[in-house]
Amino acid sequence: MKIIIKTMLLVVLLSATNNVLGQQKVSYKNQIKRSVDVIFATYEKIDSISIQFQDNEPKDLYIYVQRDSANIPNQTYRHIYYSALDFQGDVCFIKKNYPLIYDLIFNKKLKASIKKPKDEKVFRIVIDRKNAYFRNNIHATSLNTSINKGILEKFLLFLNDNNKDLVIAPEDSILIFQAVVNRNGIIAENEALHGNKDQLYTYFFKNYEYFNKNILNSDKINIYSGLIIPYTKGGRPFQSIIDVYIRANADKTFTISANGRERKLKIKKYVKEDQDFLMIL
Repeated sequence: MKIIIKTMLLVVLLSATNNVLGQQKVSYKNQIKRSVDVIFATYEKIDSISIQFQDNEPKDLYIYVQRDSANIPNQTYRHIYYSALDFQGDVCFIKKNYPLIYDLIFNKKLKASIKKPKDEKVFRIVIDRKNAYFRNNIHATSLNTSINKGILEKFLLFLNDNNKDLVIAPEDSILIFQAVVNRNGIIAENEALHGNKDQLYTYFFKNYEYFNKNILNSDKINIYSGLIIPYTKGGRPFQSIIDVYIRANADKTFTISANGRERKLKIKKYVKEDQDFLMIL
């Protein structure tokens, strides 16, 4: 089947890092400079790193890799990797795949050493092999596939109350999966990105299906009343994808978060309806 992928990713800001905010350089202390040098020496394919701050906390990360035959033409944006730094799933993969970048981002000395633009609550820096500059902020759409926070609170209570005898080893306590979300917000095809389809996976989906059918009454779920809110445009919902992070805590409670912004499709056996679109934003 033909899959139509519509990407609405920050078109100009992501494709060119020459659009600077006044060409203003960022200066930081020698210790941070040494960390940056080690990053580029270690990850040779990385071209530059973009970190956007909000209220002086790192919020968004873009890693630009050098273009080659596998990630061109540029319209595919395959050379750009986005991570939401307030999403535990993305932070987990940064720590695993780019531990030196993880250490830099969450190094308090980085924030302390940057003299941010005056009166700016949101600001962005781009770091390359030679310099660092302030850049224009990246504004994301608010219509990304997302988790319904009100329903999530109810679902977590439901999960916690039903957890009587589930025993999960610490090494198996975290599950991250990517899911296709259909147009009424129901999780369909999915694939584990971290962890296995074992106890935690089975427990989550068994309770998710029961919750939808018996608590939310899945026959009456609309796009804003389920656990997941699909991407919408002009009031019309589209099939989309989302990454979900689940942690089984030591006190037998659960932590769940999710992010649907600028996801890269990782589900190998994705099957869709012929008339549907897959929105990757």
